[in-house]
Amino acid sequence: MTTQNLWRARLLNRTWLAAIASLLAALVSMSGRGAMAASPCTTTTTSSYSVQLCLNQPDADSVVSGNVSVSASATIL
Repeated sequence: MTTQNLWRARLLNRTWLAAIASLLAALVSMSGRGAMAASPCTTTTTSSYSVQLCLNQPDADSVVSGNVSVSASATIL
């Protein structure tokens, strides 16, 4: 494996870790109380890459409470 491939593999692992951590933080912060969905996407930027995390469900501006099904997508920018 070349150095460039190793760098890309590490970057991809870190990117997915950041995306999953962001999603979990959002889910934990909204659990247990009613909340109004904010902007469906957020972007986290580091010195070498950016990750955009979008919540696809529930829809933006919907009011939720209790256990809610959530779907998300992560994009490396």
